[in-house]
Amino acid sequence: LAQRPRAPRASSQRIYMDSDPWVEYSGSSVEGGASSFSRIRLFYSKASSSSYVSVSYDGAAPVRRSLNPGQTLQILDLSSNSPVKKIRLSFSAHDPIHLYGVSFDQPEGAYVDNISVRGFSGLYFSRIPEWNIRGFQQAMDYDLVILQYGENVSNPKITDYSFYHRGMNQTLAHLKAALPGVPILMISAHDRSIKRGTEYVTSPDIPYLVNTQAQIAEDNDAAFWNLLEAMGGLNSMRNWVHASPSLASKDFTHFNRAGANKIADMLFDILKEGQ
Repeated sequence: LAQRPRAPRASSQRIYMDSDPWVEYSGSSVEGGASSFSRIRLFYSKASSSSYVSVSYDGAAPVRRSLNPGQTLQILDLSSNSPVKKIRLSFSAHDPIHLYGVSFDQPEGAYVDNISVRGFSGLYFSRIPEWNIRGFQQAMDYDLVILQYGENVSNPKITDYSFYHRGMNQTLAHLKAALPGVPILMISAHDRSIKRGTEYVTSPDIPYLVNTQAQIAEDNDAAFWNLLEAMGGLNSMRNWVHASPSLASKDFTHFNRAGANKIADMLFDILKEGQ
């Protein structure tokens, strides 16, 4: 939300606001961005017969649009007659609807919906109701699910990742039930270094974690890409950090933009080979 509450009253489930929340999206001229929006869709649920969203295009006076009541995923097409560079949405502070986001995709092209949650292990997708995932599948028609998790459960002291094996089997079972027929690709944990003396070496648990992920993929008939191997195997992260230009941060764990682009190119080549 773009506007912070003046006097929030927190509960275990919601934060109540005494001012109408709003969000604004603007086009971007950066490489890979969209300078304007043609197809605009709002995804929501739990609306009532009186629910609405106020929509302003390019700073014009807002127009109120009614939302469809219902417990399942609903979609409101907010596309304008011509492309817009900015759209602002505002909602009633007293209407506890569930808002999932706005898409600006086009009927053609390749798109990625990225569920990027800091510190997420991939173990709790079952908390997303199956009907919700199915609703997005009907709207988005996903061709592939890519799971790239694991690094956040990495611990140098662990050699038995059976708990992760069990949890991810449940995750994949849930996704396969909600997205029948959609292929799944699992990407392994990458190399991560810890400091031993004056040297940075692979965290000793990484091979165990990667082997566990390979077994998870096999158990669930999912494709598997060994990113640890693809980036050079054990002790390869220090090579990525010291590359010129550098491909990873000096925490010897995270890729920088150049490294992420390199990984993306490698993955794209893998996907093309599988066509």
